[in-house]
Amino acid sequence: MATKKQKILVLSPVGGNTNGADVALNHQLEYLSALNYEIFLVVNNFNLGDFQEFLSKNNIKVYQMEYSWWNDDNLNNFDEIIKNKIAVAKLIEIIKQEKIDIAISNTINVPQLAIAAKETNIPNIWLIHEFPDGEFAFTKKVYKFIDQYSSKILAVGPRLADELNKLVKQKVDFFYPYTKTPAIIKNNSNQFSGRIISVNAITGDNKNTFELVKIFAELQKKYPNFQLFISGGIFNRDYFNQIEKYIKLNKIKNITFTNDFENNWKDINENDIFVNTSKMETFSLTLSETIKNGMVTVVSNNRGFLTNKDLKFIDSTDIYKLGNIEDAVKKISHKIDNFAKEKQKAKKHQELFLSQMSLDKLVQPVLKAIKNIKKPADDFHPFINEFAAIKQVYEDKKIFQYKFKEAKELNFQLNEEGKVLKGEIKDRDKHIESLISIIDTMQNRKVVKIADAINKVIKK
Repeated sequence: MATKKQKILVLSPVGGNTNGADVALNHQLEYLSALNYEIFLVVNNFNLGDFQEFLSKNNIKVYQMEYSWWNDDNLNNFDEIIKNKIAVAKLIEIIKQEKIDIAISNTINVPQLAIAAKETNIPNIWLIHEFPDGEFAFTKKVYKFIDQYSSKILAVGPRLADELNKLVKQKVDFFYPYTKTPAIIKNNSNQFSGRIISVNAITGDNKNTFELVKIFAELQKKYPNFQLFISGGIFNRDYFNQIEKYIKLNKIKNITFTNDFENNWKDINENDIFVNTSKMETFSLTLSETIKNGMVTVVSNNRGFLTNKDLKFIDSTDIYKLGNIEDAVKKISHKIDNFAKEKQKAKKHQELFLSQMSLDKLVQPVLKAIKNIKKPADDFHPFINEFAAIKQVYEDKKIFQYKFKEAKELNFQLNEEGKVLKGEIKDRDKHIESLISIIDTMQNRKVVKIADAINKVIKK
């Protein structure tokens, strides 16, 4: 039980149950709420639906606001700069009004709360779910910023923690994410169902659905009547179209796509064979769900899956070399031809997983970080008034003139220290004069035009 009712403000990458980081976070928040911590959750999701019931049940107060992920597409986009500076200003207000004790930033994608925490002198715990390569290669250049704007960094799994310890000065510890066991179709036999299944969303190259289809095409030569059942949501239509074109061109039969993101497990049978071809995972909630259901499994040798091997939740016969279709076909064929024996092995892995990966055990690293966190030194915070001024200008319903050309001349830039959000520019004096001019213009109510670039991020 918490010794005092500490208040924790958490910034979610989206909010709800749409991605693994959010799912893991929800379980952590549910646990912390039961320990009498007062939780405030910030989300970028304006259609909470059933998630609102979860928030109410766990006494979690939610704030909805616009902010963007920190990625290559928006780093130098002026619209996104303004949106994120407004988000920082709002977060600062929440911290002050709610008298927040601790901030938690969930995923590397959202740095806004880390800045607000720094400006208000409260500790920030940063939960990192992403290896700094592949689609997240850009994050290598921001770890200096993350190190400076975190009181504690926790990474998903020891392999990611080891890698991040090479990029930051402070010691990075690790945690494992928790997920519930999804309901699947049960039966009383040990006979293979005749289906290879995937529950992964079709998002692009990282989830690597294309490789799964190629593997199945080779399997069909030996097992012509077997099926490939892919139940994940289709989010990257261009990538999916490429897959469909490949299927038609090569006349591959018996492949079903259900595009059912929210219920991707409901038609899965415990005697299906689960195959996951992802190129990158930090731990993989879908693999956790598979092991917890005692399913026969073949996965690629990415680092997240190898962490499961380290923990003895899978073994070398369950892993194929990424990109090696022949190796994958060999491993899956062995599972098919020896299914009853492989099923018994999967049940032993299930027992071990369930004994070691309870929510109570998995939340302990986060709980320890919260209990041991210390208030940071009261540094000088030169930007806090600037954020407030930006918010006042862009959220006041009055009209002012601020042309896009003039905005670009302010030369907002991003470097490894996160200057795009802090608002640092080459000519500091010019920036301050521009801000003063904007505020004066707004107060005098002189003008009637708003630039299109800014208009996109203003709430009318």
